[in-house]
Amino acid sequence: MISKSLIENDEKPHDHCGLAGSFTDTSDDVSAVVIEMGKALQHRGQNGGGIAVKAKGKLIKVYKKSQAFNEIFKSVDLIEEQSLRGEVAIAHLRYPTEGAGRQNCDAQPFFASFGGWELALGHNGSIVDVKKHKAKLRKFNIKTESDSDSEILAWLIATAPGITWKQKIATALADVKGAYSLVMLTNDNKLMAIRDPWGIRPLVFAQDNGRVFVASETCALDRIGIRHHEKLKAGQLLIADSDGLSISQYAQPQKQSFCVFEKLYFSHETSTWDGVIGENRENLGKILAEEEIERVRKGKIKKETIEGIDYVVAVPDTARPGTFAFYQTLAENLKFKNKLRFLRGLVKERYDYKYF
Repeated sequence: MISKSLIENDEKPHDHCGLAGSFTDTSDDVSAVVIEMGKALQHRGQNGGGIAVKAKGKLIKVYKKSQAFNEIFKSVDLIEEQSLRGEVAIAHLRYPTEGAGRQNCDAQPFFASFGGWELALGHNGSIVDVKKHKAKLRKFNIKTESDSDSEILAWLIATAPGITWKQKIATALADVKGAYSLVMLTNDNKLMAIRDPWGIRPLVFAQDNGRVFVASETCALDRIGIRHHEKLKAGQLLIADSDGLSISQYAQPQKQSFCVFEKLYFSHETSTWDGVIGENRENLGKILAEEEIERVRKGKIKKETIEGIDYVVAVPDTARPGTFAFYQTLAENLKFKNKLRFLRGLVKERYDYKYF
């Protein structure tokens, strides 16, 4: 069974989100660390969040709300008040978008229990054939608490045949189409994480002082002082439990389709994924400026046309590194008579809905 969750619904489904998790084989509590990791991922979603925890000998506990993660967990007393201590914990930050016609999508993690198999699950991504998989659950008389594709994934795994979690996961997800990076904890005190076979969404992990950490981005690891990490590869399953850390292939990797928005928009500029995200954005700005400079040199555009530009303005916030690099490269190479200015012309409304 699951202890009662605190849930507040809203009207929009989710798509891109933030994930974090940790496991220790000691009696130490990891929930506070996972909450701190979640706070570092606030840029990935402000419209809902929560954590699930599992302590040895106790039930899985889920606590979630349709609020910004920082708001939910702003009180230092919340862990004690809600009995959120455990040796395994996961966190989810929700980003809602229009799509798939699903309504009343709840905050995560989601809980599922079937035949003695219990798990809490957080999902970053979107499943495109969710109706087909929801129909599979009818024979089990499953009543979901939401219309979320993420909850369907939790129930697919819980009800799938198999004598190990890996078998159940491989069977449940064999014909699922879409993007999914998942963090999960189970009633037998395991932390699990997977990436889909296409590697669409990011997921990294690290080991430190007997603990295992997983997160959507390295900035969450930076927040807790972890400076090393590895990528979880496409089609891989990570399991951390009393036997240690194991990583295996639950599905064969397919043509890699990493989401272009991660480097351009979603990820924090201090995170790393094939290099530092902020440096990647700077390089894009430089390349764009170099293309304009080449057009001037070839006579395709007049230098005076660019000199007539008064300001270079970033569309906040993720465009700032690239925009400034664009401005610097133009100014240094074309030697403008009139100084081209970099101006902060737009101010982002934070923690309401997503804006570029």
